[in-house]
Amino acid sequence: FASRHTTTSNARTRHIPLRRQSYSTQNTSHDLSPSHQTPSIMKSEQHKAQIEELVKRVFTPLKLGTRLEHPRVPGDQITFRWQKTLKRMLPLGGASTGNKLTIFSDGDTAFESMWASIKQAKERVWMETYILEPDTIGRKTLSELIGAAHRGVEVKIIYDFVGSKKLLRNESFNQMLRELRSLGGEVVAFNPLINWPWKIKLWGFFRNHRKVLVIDDAVGYCGGMNCGDEYSGKMTGGTGYFRDTHVKVTGPAVKELSKVFLNSMAETGKEEPHKTSITRITQNKPRTPPPPPEEEGVFIQVLMSNMIRNRHHIQKSIRLTLRNAQDNCYMTTPYFLPPIPLKRAILAAAKKGVDVRILTAGMSDAPIVRLASQHIYHLFLNKGVKIYELTSSALHSKTITVDGIYSTIGSFNLDPWSHFYNLELNLAVLDPQTALQLEADFKRDLTNSVEVTTEYLQNRTFFQRCIHWAAYNMLAIFKWKSF
Repeated sequence: FASRHTTTSNARTRHIPLRRQSYSTQNTSHDLSPSHQTPSIMKSEQHKAQIEELVKRVFTPLKLGTRLEHPRVPGDQITFRWQKTLKRMLPLGGASTGNKLTIFSDGDTAFESMWASIKQAKERVWMETYILEPDTIGRKTLSELIGAAHRGVEVKIIYDFVGSKKLLRNESFNQMLRELRSLGGEVVAFNPLINWPWKIKLWGFFRNHRKVLVIDDAVGYCGGMNCGDEYSGKMTGGTGYFRDTHVKVTGPAVKELSKVFLNSMAETGKEEPHKTSITRITQNKPRTPPPPPEEEGVFIQVLMSNMIRNRHHIQKSIRLTLRNAQDNCYMTTPYFLPPIPLKRAILAAAKKGVDVRILTAGMSDAPIVRLASQHIYHLFLNKGVKIYELTSSALHSKTITVDGIYSTIGSFNLDPWSHFYNLELNLAVLDPQTALQLEADFKRDLTNSVEVTTEYLQNRTFFQRCIHWAAYNMLAIFKWKSF
């Protein structure tokens, strides 16, 4: 990267319509003045105006005047392209400006920050996780939640039944959960397989893979870290097994994270949290309003995936950003088995000259997935995509950066389970500094990785090729294939 872009071109201020209008501007028989517009047209015009205003706030000279220039693509061209992309993404919802973001690339600092925020909670703590382990980190987290409940704070936990299966046989941890319930807390297992009769929407593959923590509508956390020793370092009592990424958010986006939690609670069949009996602290005084937006804060879009409800906003946003990428795209995913729509988007980006690099797991907690990935690597390498496998630790981070402007951080993997089955959550961030920090993490991970080459794939033995083919086709039970 050379210098940062400081000029504003005419192209950056050009009006780009969000979508084709449902009426023809050439039809003079219809008066489209405000007094003659139908409510639906007026609502659409208001929505367009809101989007235009939000785009202007994001793409101000102050925000992107210090953006890094790319050596291959002019900065004004990238900026203009991303203005257009943002307009297409905003209808997916969950967007806000004025947010502050803190990125954690190690579990020690992430869990210390989360515990500190729980200690400061005054009104409520909502936690959602795929894995809640009965180990050191899990017990410490639960102890903090019990402490909050003792102070009169509303505490609610959603954990996935399959992901947290170890809870079934740990009596001491279940005793702690019973203590939390006795203090007014609510603990819900998502889609327990032992319930009968099963509902069609709660079939076994439908899992809650989200990781969310919301405190008082003021602070939120999300990302890839579950609640267990493997996701934290030795300083806090963990093992440091996984290399993962988590984020802390303050600002209007926290309210959107609360909506995600409510969405997950609704899928459990339980009454939504805002309709349940409130705790004594909220009975005695109104809730504290959330802090105002940061004047120099960043744009964040909270995106959900819930295929049961036909919500696939994360998938749409990834395809859209890949389609509009101009210079580079760095993707980190522990499991690389992209279904057809994502596969096509990745290859299309590489075909038009975008520098596409994918970092995936060399050490994996799901060995069969890594074996299956080996079967399809060559199809990406042949199109110019570069693939690396992290060997220093087990990869669990899920991030994407595009053109040094756009980033995603969350729970969504490039695999069929995230794409077709799981409840997922991603943050989309339009901010150069966030992208640069994640790019720095990506490049640091590359120093501890091995590049997958066509020579390596060609040198595999016949037996290895058979194993990779078999693993790939065994996973076809999930009714998907990438090719």
